Parts: sequence; structure tokens; C-alpha cells
Amino acid sequence: MIRINLSTDEYKELIKKTSTLNFSESLKQKIVHAKEYDMSKKQLATKNANKAKIEKSKAKIQNAINLLHFEGKDLSASNIAQTAGISTVTAKKYLKLLKVNNL
Repeated sequence: MIRINLSTDEYKELIKKTSTLNFSESLKQKIVHAKEYDMSKKQLATKNANKAKIEKSKAKIQNAINLLHFEGKDLSASNIAQTAGISTVTAKKYLKLLKVNNL
């Protein structure tokens, strides 16, 4: 068995061309009646957990920035990471995002 991943646009284009291409009738029917791929429950749970973790890290960083600013301390990545209770690598990653978004 072979599976092919197509975007929705690619699939629609393939459907349009099935009448002009020299496919067997059974293959044409499989193409026309293909099901759209849905994420498994595990993939969806992982995606949601990652999204929640990202938001939690961003909130910790923002709170740490506010606290350090209030205390008049240096806003370095290491100070922010230590105050937020996250790794310096994570702090640097999200600080880049915050700078890009001017937050």
C-alpha cells in the first residue's frame, strides 16, 4: 500500500484531471472518494500541549520582564530566564519573537 500526501489544492487539481488521464476506473474512484487526512488524537494532543507550553513560557517571560523592569534590574536573557524559572535558551528564543513583534 502506498499513501501520498497532497495539499487540498493539489487534490482538487487531480480530481479535475482524472477524466483526462488514463487511469483505471477503480483508481479514478479511489481518487474521487479519498478521505481528507485528520490528525490522530495523539498528534492533536501534542499540538495542543505544545501550544499551551509556548503560551505559558511567553507569560512567564513577560512577567519576569515586568518584575525586572519594576526592580530596575538589567533585562538580560539570563536575568529573565532566572526570574521566570526557564532555561536561558528558551528565554532567548522568545525574546527574539518579542523583539520581532515589538512587544
